[in-house]
Amino acid sequence: EAEEQLSRTRQTVLVTGWVPEDQADGVATRIGEWTGGCCAFETIPADALPSDQVPVLLRHSRLLRPFGMLLSGYGLPGYREIKPTLFVAITYMLMFGMMFGDVGHGAVLVLGGGLALARGRGRKVKDAGTLLILVGLSSMLFGMVYGSCFGLAGFHRYALWHDPLDGNPLALMAAAIGLGVVVISLGLVLNIVNRFRRRDWIGGFLDSYGVVGAVFYWGVLGLLLKFAALRERGLVGLVVVLVVVLPFVAWALREPLAHALRRRRDPQAAAGGYLEAAMESVVEAFEAMLGYMANTISFVRLAAYAMSHAAVLMATFVMAREVEKLSSGGGFLGVLVIIGGNLVAIVLEGIIAGVQALRLEYYEFFSKFFQGRGQAYAPFSLVDKP
Repeated sequence: EAEEQLSRTRQTVLVTGWVPEDQADGVATRIGEWTGGCCAFETIPADALPSDQVPVLLRHSRLLRPFGMLLSGYGLPGYREIKPTLFVAITYMLMFGMMFGDVGHGAVLVLGGGLALARGRGRKVKDAGTLLILVGLSSMLFGMVYGSCFGLAGFHRYALWHDPLDGNPLALMAAAIGLGVVVISLGLVLNIVNRFRRRDWIGGFLDSYGVVGAVFYWGVLGLLLKFAALRERGLVGLVVVLVVVLPFVAWALREPLAHALRRRRDPQAAAGGYLEAAMESVVEAFEAMLGYMANTISFVRLAAYAMSHAAVLMATFVMAREVEKLSSGGGFLGVLVIIGGNLVAIVLEGIIAGVQALRLEYYEFFSKFFQGRGQAYAPFSLVDKP
């Protein structure tokens, strides 16, 4: 089947394919040995070809492999794009732990992950075990912050901060939005770097998530945080012009500039006019402004699900106290209620936290910089074939 795909004459066969750069010399040597030197071998560096033609080979350590699976579920980065697996690992663990903060529940996840590593046979099972261990450790860390361990009231005295329900919920929401600002800002930086690495200068500067987008986002955040001080100095109008009006004008100029470059390269291929391009840019500018606000507010769900997790545990102990009053055996039944409530919290809230963290990765983080259009490197092999 492979032989039929090769170009050939009676005397020669042309074999083309991709190989990792560090293996190219070894492949050339082996082909020379197989053919007795009757071959011509040529290597073309991947940097000399368009990036969309180059496949991607992601090599991850054992700790990052599970997050590589989360990444590949969305798509693969292009050849000249930054591989974001490390950033995915850090942000995913932080978001999961914030929603599922409990020392006891995190320890259960760590135990389950350890069993998967010890007893699992397949690579995917072991990767799932590693993922459980890492998110479980994050949950334990946030459990110490919240002072939560299986919902036991006595553990609250050891809280590094406060319980999501008993403390200040507005402070928890502010912390969630603060984490969201960090994640979105990281996405902007990665997008700018990726654009410049692809030599997309217009996109790097004028894209909705490029340099101008970063100026708008960070400028508006600074305006909101320092509004009172700026108003006292009479600088509100100037700051609004710098961080809102000018970025909007720059966004509106992006498509006309890109259209002009396309017409210069190929006048016949550039369809439409400058007015149409400008209107498209204006619409995208409005979408970007609304998108920044919606994406940032979306991280409030981190606080909401943290409070939901705490509420499930609180309801469990309330039910246990009521059951204890029913009969002489109420104490034993109360313990069963506590155990059952914790199991429900671990399974149900754990699934919710995992899905919501992944949703924030895909929609609020990846959408800023990651197109997911890369092609996976799939080496040719005759293993397991008749």
